[in-house]
Amino acid sequence: MKLSGFTVTAFCVFTFAGCASGPAPQRTALSTDQTINSPPPDKAQIIFLQPFKPLGGMAETPLYDITGGNAKLLNVLPSKGKVAVLVDPGKHMFMANDMGVHVLSADVQAGKRYYVLSRFIAYVGYQLRPIRNAGPSEYGINNPKFKTWLGETKVMGMTAAGESLYSNASAVSKLKAAGLDRWERLSQDEREQLTLNSGDYIDE
Repeated sequence: MKLSGFTVTAFCVFTFAGCASGPAPQRTALSTDQTINSPPPDKAQIIFLQPFKPLGGMAETPLYDITGGNAKLLNVLPSKGKVAVLVDPGKHMFMANDMGVHVLSADVQAGKRYYVLSRFIAYVGYQLRPIRNAGPSEYGINNPKFKTWLGETKVMGMTAAGESLYSNASAVSKLKAAGLDRWERLSQDEREQLTLNSGDYIDE
């Protein structure tokens, strides 16, 4: 799939803003607490994983909740990082901007933990792929790499610089429109692959 000029431009702006005037301020930081608590009974927990990125892993993946009229920055996911997000139970749409704008549909239960993998796919970019709790999918807990993905990633937090950079309302609105347009052009099968189902929770 060929990325549009807008998508590439948006990606570059979000990733490299500030570079011309010197080193960019740090946008993510290793959390001092690497513990991820169990989800509370009234919220669903989604853990986004980014085990590795090629080309030195310099690019970051800003994550957004674009459910309904929202376009809320959730966190920024770097190479070998993971972030845990708490959301209300029910249906959501999430967006990531990394080598293209990609959307994930989700339907989640309160008190349950889910996993989503940010994974590079040639000619497509970094998709948000649901981790399934059953079946032979490459994106599932039965893949021996799943434990490696968990073990090699560290809990990351977003700095004030990261929140400022990736929260530009006008730019985020355009990214959301591009992401939803791409979603609408996917086939039914592709949408199912990129949907985190209610039953995909993982008990640990």
